Amino acid sequence: MLLNLISEVTVRGAMFEHGSLILLRRKNKNNFIFLVKRFDSLFEIIDKYRFDCSEIKDLVGFVQSCGILCDLVEFVVDDIISRKVLNLNFYEVKTRRHDSKRKYFETCFSNYEFMKNVSIRGSGVFLVGILLFEAWRFSFNVHDYNDTFLRVYDSSENKTVFFSRKPIKKS
Repeated sequence: MLLNLISEVTVRGAMFEHGSLILLRRKNKNNFIFLVKRFDSLFEIIDKYRFDCSEIKDLVGFVQSCGILCDLVEFVVDDIISRKVLNLNFYEVKTRRHDSKRKYFETCFSNYEFMKNVSIRGSGVFLVGILLFEAWRFSFNVHDYNDTFLRVYDSSENKTVFFSRKPIKKS
């Protein structure tokens, strides 16, 4: 089977989400970063890895009530032995071609609202920006989600709701 990653955005997204997991674990020196779609809920991750979330139980309750609407979640722990969680960081992985005329990433309204709400509650929110080049080359950058230029769209009506932040300047 031969696939074109330019047009097969679902396959491309899944590949770069998994790749971002590996690269983020290496960059942050933290193995407690998880691909959300591999688990049924945040509680499943907490139970499986025996995390103590007593310090952030309100945040955990909020995330569990609305579901995790991002690609990756990072558990920031006090130490590996006690596994006491100090905070959660949330990551959204987005790709675009380097030669694209648009200088922004796109996200749906529900994802934007989730990231805004967990940010208000003190969590770190980040966008992993993947720029695709020719010959399988890509750039991997982690941006503060709140400072990233995004086109926020309504997926049910397939229309732009608004743009957030300032456009990315060409270097």
